Amino acid sequence: MAITIKDVSREAGVSRTTVSLVLNGRGARISAETAQRVLEIAQRMGYQPNVSARRLRSRQGRPQTFCVGFVLNAIVGPATAPYYTEVMNGVQLEMHSHGYHLVLGSVFQTTAEKLAYLRRLSDAAVDGWILGDVVEDEIISYLRDISVPTVIVGGGTVTSDLDCIYPDDVEAARQVTRHLLALGHRRLAFVVDSLHTGSAKARLLGYRQALEEHGTPSGAGSAYSVGREFKALTAWFRETVMSGQTPTAVVTIDDRQALALVKTAQEHGVAVPRDLSVAGFDDIPPAGHWEPALTT
Repeated sequence: MAITIKDVSREAGVSRTTVSLVLNGRGARISAETAQRVLEIAQRMGYQPNVSARRLRSRQGRPQTFCVGFVLNAIVGPATAPYYTEVMNGVQLEMHSHGYHLVLGSVFQTTAEKLAYLRRLSDAAVDGWILGDVVEDEIISYLRDISVPTVIVGGGTVTSDLDCIYPDDVEAARQVTRHLLALGHRRLAFVVDSLHTGSAKARLLGYRQALEEHGTPSGAGSAYSVGREFKALTAWFRETVMSGQTPTAVVTIDDRQALALVKTAQEHGVAVPRDLSVAGFDDIPPAGHWEPALTT
């Protein structure tokens, strides 16, 4: 027998209205403690929303699908996009508690491909969008025009008329660069897979600001775009780090690239951190278990 809102309300000791508001994400006036208890009880009892009934109550004449689209530029997985893997796991847990499902779209080669995907699914397939690392003006313009709720996460264009959740990439890069300068490093490098993402542009800006604040000559803080493949990073290491004009510290775009650089350095007889300091971003789980532990 299906579990109903009435069953959940009886178990939680609250009204059916309270349960309904919490489960439908409209319980702003309900205490966090009560809302959490309702969600936990609903999940424990195996409550599932009546999708047919909820569709009949959909607003603006638009069918409600109880699906939210998540759009990224890369394949999501612990090895390829650890930061967004963590974000996506949190999104899925929260949506599941409210009876929603995730629709993932990734690996778009062009802005036109991404825009076509958004248009196709916005018509009827999703009730909202979560987009990672959005920088394209065409995408921002389209999101402003549609009536589908949208949240932009990670890194990209910050706008006043769209909900955005971002880390402060500029300040983070400034702090990690200051840390390396404080250790006495004067020849630094910033290494990134691509400078086309919002987070890469912001982190490069913070890196350069820290060098400027410290009075470090611009030539002593070069930036390199080495591509997404690890073999490209190895090639850069051989050409640059082994050339005789070696940077003593490298700031990488993320921890995945930093760990790859540490491994490459060790394979070439360069000790980290004795001969070369390496710093990354995102604080992914492997970073703390690496030998040596990664600065991130």
